[in-house]
Amino acid sequence: MRIWATSRGDESDYGEARRIWEEALEIAVETGQAKQEGTYRSGLAILALYRGELEDAAAYFSEGIRLHRSVGFQEGVAYTRLNYSELLLWLRQIDQALAEAEASLHIFATLGNSQGIALARIRVGVIHIEAGRLEEARRMLAEGLGLAREIGVRRCEMYATDGLARSAGAAGEFAAAQDLFRESIEIARQIGDKKHVGDVLAHFGAALCLQGKEEQAYLSLAAAGRVYDSLGITQKPADMGLLETVRAKLGPRAAQLEKLTGSTGSDLVPLDPLALEEQ
Repeated sequence: MRIWATSRGDESDYGEARRIWEEALEIAVETGQAKQEGTYRSGLAILALYRGELEDAAAYFSEGIRLHRSVGFQEGVAYTRLNYSELLLWLRQIDQALAEAEASLHIFATLGNSQGIALARIRVGVIHIEAGRLEEARRMLAEGLGLAREIGVRRCEMYATDGLARSAGAAGEFAAAQDLFRESIEIARQIGDKKHVGDVLAHFGAALCLQGKEEQAYLSLAAAGRVYDSLGITQKPADMGLLETVRAKLGPRAAQLEKLTGSTGSDLVPLDPLALEEQ
């Protein structure tokens, strides 16, 4: 659900990504290209969000929406509002996040943009998870997944299966959750989205905590942390807050578990998070 900044689609260097967007933005401003300026500001907003620069992200999003509206670029308005809803979710402004996501869904539906509709349905579903409305979350996520598979957009499938896994885990349906987490992380590996690998590992770790499987949870959360650190991401999912709690509970055992970094197929790590992390 992000606009990636490098021309080669490489997510491994956020500093380089930012440099490219800033250079492109400067050119757009100098040449009076409002549509492109709006797109570049939206891209910089996403980069700022994942670097924890929330005020900068909000300013970039606001200006991106304004610029897209000024030239009647409704698709740009919809995508930017959809991404803005992610910032609002970070800020725990649930109602506002839902309003932005639903507004983007309405615009995409009006435009007949199937990929946008799928993404917006998935985002609405994720927001419902955060609000504890699991039944509504599953309905929207299932609709988004169905459309994603119909139009063949793997990235949308990746987001939807992660959301459905989270909702299944929250409902205590761990076997179903694990299968969905596996599917989501496999898609992420296939399309090269390393950040999403980290997200799935974090969400899986939280699901393991709900099951009382603290050792497995620690391995998954620690693996997620290494992914985020390698990408320079400081704004991490709330589930990562469980890492220190689990580490404290495990005591010296946590250090012993770290030695399992290269393990595969272990009963201790049913999802094999560390092996998946290194793919």
